[in-house]
Amino acid sequence: MAAVYLLAVPGGDVRLGEGDLDRPFMVAPAESHPFLTLGDYFRAVELFLRRSGRGPAAGDPEDHAPGAVWFIRSEKHGALYHIASAAMAGTRLAVTTAVSDPARAMLSREFGVLRSLAAYCGPGLLPEVFDLRTIDLPGRGPAMTMMLGEWLDDYHEWHLSRELVGGAGVAIWDSRRGHGRLAEKEERELIRQASRLLTLGYDPATFRQIHPWHHAAGDFVIRRGRGDTEPTVRLITARNHVPFLPFEPEGEAAPLMGLLWFFMHLALRMRLDRLDGTGDLAWLPDHLVLPMVAGFFAGLAEMPADRRAPLGPAAAILDLLQSFNFEELRQLHRPLLDLYDTAYPPEEVALIATRLEGHVEQLLAALRSQRV
Repeated sequence: MAAVYLLAVPGGDVRLGEGDLDRPFMVAPAESHPFLTLGDYFRAVELFLRRSGRGPAAGDPEDHAPGAVWFIRSEKHGALYHIASAAMAGTRLAVTTAVSDPARAMLSREFGVLRSLAAYCGPGLLPEVFDLRTIDLPGRGPAMTMMLGEWLDDYHEWHLSRELVGGAGVAIWDSRRGHGRLAEKEERELIRQASRLLTLGYDPATFRQIHPWHHAAGDFVIRRGRGDTEPTVRLITARNHVPFLPFEPEGEAAPLMGLLWFFMHLALRMRLDRLDGTGDLAWLPDHLVLPMVAGFFAGLAEMPADRRAPLGPAAAILDLLQSFNFEELRQLHRPLLDLYDTAYPPEEVALIATRLEGHVEQLLAALRSQRV
């Protein structure tokens, strides 16, 4: 089995030659590893693919014939993980790599969470994952932990962008067609589907939810529609599936109270991004609150009946949310913000606090217009 090494850049790919492979391996967008090279990274990915036994006709001797070529493309270097795609004979897979000890531990946990959530929620919520291995290049340490998973073809990261007018527009990061701006209709559908997916991952009985997640980390990706078709949104990973509440509700009303905290948390976190992914903290515009609420109720409607049973009818849930006035809903957010003080960076907590009143107003307006 041979391999071709590629580097994804806006507008196309760069094929790497032997001289290019001596360049430092980037462990963050602007930070190089003290001694690992691009060649070390690509060779480790190739070794991982060999050992995983995945790909077309796995185990077939022809996989190792001179004509069988893996096209390994470095797609993204993030703060924690490095993402590559591996394609051969029409099949494309995702390889996620962690180098630092904290990132390696996190990736190992994610693999287990993804497997568990696949059994809990069924297919389609998250990408399927196939293998997790530690790859050690002799004499080149440290060891790398790699995860092999489903590649979401033609799905792209997106962010609020300083390059767009006013910094309020959403830019889609399409490395092949070039970065572009989503239409407002696409923005609404993006947030509606993202909210739906997170709601589908919520467990009313145990209060477990997909947490943490952040738009700045590129956790949601979008595939633009063609013609009259709507865009499609996918969640690319789940770092954990745990309760995240200011306190654990008790008594008969516990499932509804847990759902209330989940809803408020979802609405707040859905509004946070960073400009162009790594820049200043940014707040998604008010017109995206309405599709967030719609996505929450869409997720409830699709939740299996046995899991939704403790919550009662969707109409009763909407009645509860609509029953709060502005001051009541604002005060209900206070325990959540206290929890944020220990869970999130201070700048995020400060931005949420300054935006809270306007956010609550938008949330109440969206709830008043919601129908089930």
